[in-house]
Amino acid sequence: MRATATPPDSSKARLNPDPDASPRPESLRALFWSFTWLALQGFGGVLAIVQRELVERRRWLTREQFVEDWAVAQVLPGPNVVNLSLMLGDRFFRLRGAFVAMAGMLSLPLLLVLLLATMYAGV
Repeated sequence: MRATATPPDSSKARLNPDPDASPRPESLRALFWSFTWLALQGFGGVLAIVQRELVERRRWLTREQFVEDWAVAQVLPGPNVVNLSLMLGDRFFRLRGAFVAMAGMLSLPLLLVLLLATMYAGV
């Protein structure tokens, strides 16, 4: 008769298979609202705000990952934060995540601009 070893606590392994890995957004909804919040906070130079939100507060990236991703976002054409949102959305949720993150970055500012334009046109 063989002695059976007790299996490791599989519930912990399922929650975070790699203990060194950074947390990730829980859902597409969380990703959308996080980037919407970033879009509302950032006006002009948003590097410090994005770094604080993604690295220190949410811990979705390490400081090194953020620096590398920000460098790539600067090389790509377009706004750096939108490029970063596309990259992170794709990393966490593939193509759907990229669209959701970009929608989070652009939807509320677009609505504000449209609202201001209609108010201006009515004057």
